[in-house]
Amino acid sequence: MLCISLKGIVLSDDDQLEGEWRRVVNNPQNVIVSDSLKDILDPESFQIDNDGLNAPSIDVLIQFSDEIAISGYLLFFERSPSEVKLSFICERSEAVRVFLGKRVEQVRVYNESGDFDFSIEILKDDEIPTLSFEFDEIDKVRSVGNLIIKM
Repeated sequence: MLCISLKGIVLSDDDQLEGEWRRVVNNPQNVIVSDSLKDILDPESFQIDNDGLNAPSIDVLIQFSDEIAISGYLLFFERSPSEVKLSFICERSEAVRVFLGKRVEQVRVYNESGDFDFSIEILKDDEIPTLSFEFDEIDKVRSVGNLIIKM
């Protein structure tokens, strides 16, 4: 006889194990609701549309004055009247271009479907944006960049 314990649930035969496996696989969003709440809540509200899981990425493009560019994917964005802050992730091979670029001239945040295209031009008289990168020794493939533009 097969006996397996899963977080306090003891399964004593293959049928119970198969049933528990089906229950877990049929709950890809890992939503756990007690039996007493199931009657009160609408189970349809726990379903996530696959389109929501496959939303297009938000792209970032930083253009330097000497035609060098760094591109990546947006992680964080904040805009206030005085500044714009953003964090993005890119390939390490993109991030090292920061050492070659002279002056940031334009920052563009957009998505491929064309829902939005946010662009900031940095004029020569404007304060130079602060651009930093993390070059993590653990992840030698990607780097996280942070940019602050004073308005």
